Amino acid sequence: MRRFIALVVILNLCSYAFSQQENRKTMNLNECIEYAKEHNLTVKKAKLTYEQSQVGTYEARQALYPDLSFSSGQNLSYYNEKQSSGLDKLSYTGSYGLNSSVTLYNGGRLRKNILQSQKQEEISRLEIKNSENQITVAIIQYYVEILFANESVNIQDAILKLSEQQLKRSEALMKAGSISKADYAQLESQNVSYKYQLVQAKNSLQKSKLDLKQLLELTDDIDIVIPRISDEDVVAPLQSLNDIYKNSYDYFVGITNSKNNIELSKLSRSIAKAGYYPTISLNAGLNTGHSSQSTLNLMNQLKSGFFESVGLNISVPIFSRGQNKSNVKKADISIQQSELELALAEKDAWKIIETLYLDAINNQNSFIAAKAKVSSQEISYQLVEEKFNLGMKNTIELMTERNNLLTAQQEMLQSKFQAIMSKELMLFYQLQPLDLKY
Repeated sequence: MRRFIALVVILNLCSYAFSQQENRKTMNLNECIEYAKEHNLTVKKAKLTYEQSQVGTYEARQALYPDLSFSSGQNLSYYNEKQSSGLDKLSYTGSYGLNSSVTLYNGGRLRKNILQSQKQEEISRLEIKNSENQITVAIIQYYVEILFANESVNIQDAILKLSEQQLKRSEALMKAGSISKADYAQLESQNVSYKYQLVQAKNSLQKSKLDLKQLLELTDDIDIVIPRISDEDVVAPLQSLNDIYKNSYDYFVGITNSKNNIELSKLSRSIAKAGYYPTISLNAGLNTGHSSQSTLNLMNQLKSGFFESVGLNISVPIFSRGQNKSNVKKADISIQQSELELALAEKDAWKIIETLYLDAINNQNSFIAAKAKVSSQEISYQLVEEKFNLGMKNTIELMTERNNLLTAQQEMLQSKFQAIMSKELMLFYQLQPLDLKY
């Protein structure tokens, strides 16, 4: 029975582990980006705003065409006394009309409204792109953070194994009387510290994965594909700063939409100036009716009461209490604001590219220096370790060298992935494919 229960427990644990593995998603960077574009709530909201702007353009176009409406009135009347004509106290009348109107001229406002709606539609469409770009930048940053955290776990794990190996050798040295129990206790304490640092590194990795998962609107766990990043990839030469900015110019939606807003403001000014012009509209109608008081039958009443009407209306603005003048002035101010927004957008774009470029250069140089430092530190640690085993170095010196090695490795790791992040972001800003190799 005990064996049977144990077997059932093992099978359940295996089944649970398998189901957990089935629910995990394994994605590379490009897959994360494409998934986010489809599922992220901010992107979906931007798409709905774009659909609303499309409806606005449709309404503006339809305003060019005549409208058409049907109206009908049915009335019942009651008289308190018998009329001298002998007609009934109760009477019923009905009226029917078909009416249409169209604006022939209003200073071009209708067509300019269409252009304005189309421009607003273009701005909304670019906002989708802007939302996708923002989410992509965030994904690249989170993704590289996961790569950094994963490598950090590997380094902490390697340094822990190194510490454990040294701890075993130190135990033998202590038993042989080469080192004291106090020295061994220090090494043992440092080994425990490395275990704690490994746990912290694993926690940071899980936190980075959680951030990416939440950004993707995922409920299942996520594993990412670890790319192959060589030292040559890290220190690959960059284009000139001016070339990168020039190639990135079209990426920045803020610049494009600032230009669109300038055109939108100019259209608003034209529409405001149209308020000074007259409005000419044409209307037409077909009407008829019937009454129970008539001696004619229904069809004859409708036929005899049928009449047509056509009218031309002209409305000339004479005094608008300064409204037209205010609208034009507001539009002029809006144009100036849009021009300032364009200048600010270009300034912000330059700042982003320049900062990324300098970060990439600095981190490439830091990586080269850190790599050399790690090589030197590894040799130094090996020498100190050999001397420690021979009793020529004390515990403090050994621990210091090991910590120096760990610090150098972490510095190299940080500069490596900071350089990779800057490089990938600059590729994305230049609308070029990301070049992480899988």
